[in-house]
Amino acid sequence: MSYCVNCGVKLNQNVNKCPLCGIAVLNPAKPIDQSAAKKSPQIRDEHISTFDRSLLIKIVTIMVAGLILVSITINAVFGNGIDWSLYVASSLSLVWVWLISPFIFKHIYTVRWISIDIIALLVFLYIIEYLSPHQGWFISLALPIITTFLFLILSLVFLIKQKFIHELHIVSALFLSIGVFCVIINGVINLYNLSSLKLDWSLLVLIPFTAIAIITTLL
Repeated sequence: MSYCVNCGVKLNQNVNKCPLCGIAVLNPAKPIDQSAAKKSPQIRDEHISTFDRSLLIKIVTIMVAGLILVSITINAVFGNGIDWSLYVASSLSLVWVWLISPFIFKHIYTVRWISIDIIALLVFLYIIEYLSPHQGWFISLALPIITTFLFLILSLVFLIKQKFIHELHIVSALFLSIGVFCVIINGVINLYNLSSLKLDWSLLVLIPFTAIAIITTLL
């Protein structure tokens, strides 16, 4: 067994240069044996995924479409037209989007995945408002709350992916985001119900969560 004159690593008999530092191997007493078995394979086996995304999407689509068709048929046959089945159809459509969204693209893009799910939720809530007798709550309640949630989630994902925050700073950002989100919910609900931007219960969440965020940041 030979050793590299530069770094001292053990050398196999069939190598003509050091695998660690790249120095040429020159040992007249032990010439290179090209026929000796190499330590590392020359051909890298490629991992072939057996998971079929398109098949999963087709199966989920057929199942959801079948359930929607059954509910509409039952509602049409035994009811006075189509009313409650529209709620079922819109709910199942939302579930369908949430189930297939991670598998639409070849690779999972977190931002795109979350955005698709949130947009689908907004569409679902708009349909529910359109079907219900009480209207006006989508723009005043659902839209600001859901968009704030989307903004906070995407901000966290961006900060983590860009490595601006890590370890306990992620916990700090999460607690602070929850506190801010509760304030937004509290303010939007009171503005809708009382026509006043009044904060009450959300402060009980914001203050301790902010304190936890500060402590974890300092740690």
